[in-house]
Amino acid sequence: MTDLREAAEAALVYKETLTMRWYESPEWTVFIDEEGDPLGFEHTQYGDEGGSGGLWFDGTHLVDYDGVCDLPKGVISICERLGFNMDYAKENK
Repeated sequence: MTDLREAAEAALVYKETLTMRWYESPEWTVFIDEEGDPLGFEHTQYGDEGGSGGLWFDGTHLVDYDGVCDLPKGVISICERLGFNMDYAKENK
C-alpha cells in the first residue's frame, strides 16, 4: 500500500488558469503564488471537504500551517519536491 501511495504522489502535475496556479497529485493539491511559493492545499478529489488549509513560509522554510492538526504526508511531499523545507510539519507529528 505504501509503495502504491508513493507512486501516486510521484505523479505530480502543474496546472494553471488565468488567476490560479497549483500542483496536483492524485490525492492532494498545493496552490502556489506567482513566485511558485505554496499558499495552501486541499484534497484533490474532495476539495476542502477532504481537508484543506494554509501554508506560511519564511523563505523556503515552513513556519506555520492551519486547517489540520497534522499536515498530510502528500502535501509535505509535494512541497519538498518543489524545494521547500518542511521540517516544521514533521516536528509536530
